[in-house]
Amino acid sequence: WCLTTHLTIFATFYDEFVDALECAGANAISLEGLSRMLEFKDWWYRPPAIGLWVLLACLTALTSCGALRDHQLRRSGLWRDSFFLDVTTKGRPSASLRTVVLRPHSVASSLCCPQMDSMLEKATLLVVARCVQSVVACKHELAVETVRRHVWGANGFVKGDLAAQASKKWRSERDVVCDGIGEALQRFAALGFAGRFWIVLCAMNPLASGLLPIFESSAAKRMKILSDRLLGALMVSTLLFSVSGIVEGASSSDSCIRGGFEPGRYLATALISAVLVTLPVNAWGFLHRRSFLDKELTDATRRWQWFQVQALDIIFWLSGILYSVVCISFIATFLADLNEKEEWKWNLTFTILVARLFIIKPLLIAFCMALAFSVVNTWNPSIALVGHSRLELDLTKTRAASTCFSMDTHECLTHLSSDAADKVLELAQRGISIEQLLHFYEKLGEGGVMPEYCPQTSTTHDVVRGAIIPLSTVERSESEGGGLEGCAYATKVGSSVPSRMVTHNWGNNFRDLVSACIADALGLNIFSEIADKLSRGKVKELRAELGTRGLALTYWICAFSVNQHAGICNQTGPWTSCCCLTRKVFSGDLSEMNKFDEMMRLLGSRVRDFSQVVAVDVELVIFGRVWCIAELVEAHRCNLPQSLIVHSEQILKQKAQRIQNLDVQSAEASHPDDKEYILEKVRKHEESTGTNFNSELRELVLNQEKGLLTAWVPHRDGCGVVDANTADVVEELVLKVAF
Repeated sequence: WCLTTHLTIFATFYDEFVDALECAGANAISLEGLSRMLEFKDWWYRPPAIGLWVLLACLTALTSCGALRDHQLRRSGLWRDSFFLDVTTKGRPSASLRTVVLRPHSVASSLCCPQMDSMLEKATLLVVARCVQSVVACKHELAVETVRRHVWGANGFVKGDLAAQASKKWRSERDVVCDGIGEALQRFAALGFAGRFWIVLCAMNPLASGLLPIFESSAAKRMKILSDRLLGALMVSTLLFSVSGIVEGASSSDSCIRGGFEPGRYLATALISAVLVTLPVNAWGFLHRRSFLDKELTDATRRWQWFQVQALDIIFWLSGILYSVVCISFIATFLADLNEKEEWKWNLTFTILVARLFIIKPLLIAFCMALAFSVVNTWNPSIALVGHSRLELDLTKTRAASTCFSMDTHECLTHLSSDAADKVLELAQRGISIEQLLHFYEKLGEGGVMPEYCPQTSTTHDVVRGAIIPLSTVERSESEGGGLEGCAYATKVGSSVPSRMVTHNWGNNFRDLVSACIADALGLNIFSEIADKLSRGKVKELRAELGTRGLALTYWICAFSVNQHAGICNQTGPWTSCCCLTRKVFSGDLSEMNKFDEMMRLLGSRVRDFSQVVAVDVELVIFGRVWCIAELVEAHRCNLPQSLIVHSEQILKQKAQRIQNLDVQSAEASHPDDKEYILEKVRKHEESTGTNFNSELRELVLNQEKGLLTAWVPHRDGCGVVDANTADVVEELVLKVAF
């Protein structure tokens, strides 16, 4: 070595490298290699080749099943690629940010969270989280990764989930999933080792991970990557067989079948393996992922970003197909040159590789997770019994008790007096469910509490006077002096923390208000068909469409959630006045009429995915009511997701002129004092911030790129089918009102 030059040394390594490439079958995709593969036709029917053909058929079928699952997901309305364009990331937590929040039926523990310096404790919570995610994934037919990224994990509930902001149906689904986390932990802890093993196996096997919904990647792509990983592993096996000389081929030279340790050959094999397997798989791991695009961006930027996404899709599939062809060519060339007496070695390796991916690895993961949870449950059984503050689970509370805010909520209301803060907390827990709303609606009409009710003409104001106020009175006991006392209707029927706040006009048709709430629960934003069903008394049919999840959704509706007996119940008019003894309070700390802003901010900060539903009346009067437009702007300032629920696109086209000149000064109110109260708050805000309320309002509603009207896209049914001319209608409408 000392007498040789560097060129001689390089030539020696070069010869070894070329020799290794030839022995490794690197010429498999050359004309010589392909012609040799086609020349030996008997190999097509030998066991190794039959196994390869069966595997290719199964992998193709799995990829096709993935494409079918993607189509079903789009048709269900749960998720579509267009949802990646329908979120606002500015000023909102990221999809992976988790914070302590409060929610009905799954309120975070208010106990102090100890400092977790121990890696053992962190590992413990991670094991618990993975096992609970497996239970939830199996129950709701979701991938474990979807539960971890969008619902709940080792750091608690996901706050500000962008997927829930984009998809109403996922938002409703997610509400139900969140409510069942505590139950899932208790259920998993109650199982034996075999039951835990089976649940984790069902949730974490590659078929479940590949075919169940993951929003950031399509099932077809995930199954394609799974296929390429297996084909890549088989190709590496052929390289190792060829380089090491373990298997003798019919055309193998003596240099290829010699034994012994040869560094150059193994180094070349390692480099080839890294290039042909590791790098493509890592690159596809990047290409197959999608991310959310901020709708606050300009149209040109959004179009460019969406073009990049589509280009990456094309690159993914073209490179993936090319990679599969290369792998299959290497494997087929190897099998064509394989001696029959050496076939058993390949068959054994083939079986191990397939079994490792689909059987051995899932079984090992399930066994380890079940064993780890058993150890954790023995070492610290309190987690399964009472929960953990870091997991945001407090299992000591019952379902009914967990609907109440804990005392630390006062920290959000420190700027208010104690009485005002208590009143805000009280208001924030007066949600009414869709089931309760339908039950109330069924009481209206002949033989009911309001015989004069007419679905086509009766307004919300009429129903408040004729039904809500009478139904929310209670008899005082004799010890209290007797007489009648009133409360909010939501309180009387059993209120809970709401997940939506409904902004509506009391002059609106009451049937339309109920229809708008039902439409939101169904993931729609037009309610004409629902209103028609309510008019015809098809409440039972609507209940069937809503299902258990839809019926359980809770809404904050001022007509039901505010105690009308503490304000307007005794006013005279063409209705029967209430004679209850409830104290009337219209202003000050104990009033329920001036706490909407604080309550909205509280719910927005403490309730996961709390949003505003704008129930637009057929005359579009809502945009001229001072309370309504104040709530619109306040919700926007709180970064709450907002959605318009309208009667139909025809109504918007016909009445568009009414919202062309939005102006808080010209807005109306039922009581002059209400308007003066709102205008005074507007003036103070403008003086302190230097902003213009009307400009902010018009930007919110009429902006051509990000306004509420632009975001409005009517869904004709729960499958997410969009009208063919919807895009043109919305564009025409926005341009009409903007100019």
